[in-house]
Amino acid sequence: SQRTYVLGRLEEWRSRGSVATAIRHEGRRPNDMMPTDAHILENLVVKMLDHTVDFSNCFLASGQSPPSKKHLGQPAVAFLRQVTNQELFPRPAPHYEVVSMQKVWKLRPGNQNILEALALLLHCLRKQSPRSYQCFPKAVRDAIEQA
Repeated sequence: SQRTYVLGRLEEWRSRGSVATAIRHEGRRPNDMMPTDAHILENLVVKMLDHTVDFSNCFLASGQSPPSKKHLGQPAVAFLRQVTNQELFPRPAPHYEVVSMQKVWKLRPGNQNILEALALLLHCLRKQSPRSYQCFPKAVRDAIEQA
């Protein structure tokens, strides 16, 4: 089952000591019905952030539309935009770019794209929307500030 596969992948990541060394190449999976490692990582990051910030509704978008909801009553000054069509089969690995009021950052595709995009998003929010930035978990903010 997909659940068993994902739990096995998470166990392998843990046993290898870091996601960076354990994550499989971009599209590799045992069959097309299973998620890529990038999809697993994306799901973990988004679900974690949804617990403290309405991340998936306020800071994620696909296509040319902005996120579906405002954060703290204001439209997002920066957000992540999914640039791969996730309706295709097999689903391609997720690929995000960062959209701000001044610029669109086109990031390299790959397994770590979600982490790179999130770091850049938080950097933008820290400078342009401190109230939104402060809503993110302290551990995540600390990682950005120490980088």
